[in-house]
Amino acid sequence: MTFSLDARESAVYLDQIAAQPLDAVAEWTMAEMRRTRVHAVVVNSEEQYSIWPEDRDLPAGWRRDGFTGDEDECLAYIDAHWTDMRPLSVREWMRDHEHNVSS
Repeated sequence: MTFSLDARESAVYLDQIAAQPLDAVAEWTMAEMRRTRVHAVVVNSEEQYSIWPEDRDLPAGWRRDGFTGDEDECLAYIDAHWTDMRPLSVREWMRDHEHNVSS
């Protein structure tokens, strides 16, 4: 996302930021950086999805799914693809034991 402000708009914008407590400005800045940072969709062995900064090493037990984008794009991808929230082990156990339930 790009936008430009003329000098007057920039001054008003900066005045608005300066009027905010430093913690609020830092929080907004960090949130904006987090939102626009490139992320990777990652999956663990239980087929649970998450996002992770693209430029960071993955934690143990996670692998890249192959999709990258900003935070909103990655979360939308996960919403579309992670349709069964149950961990893989629970899904497999239920599949293996469904005859006992229906008997």
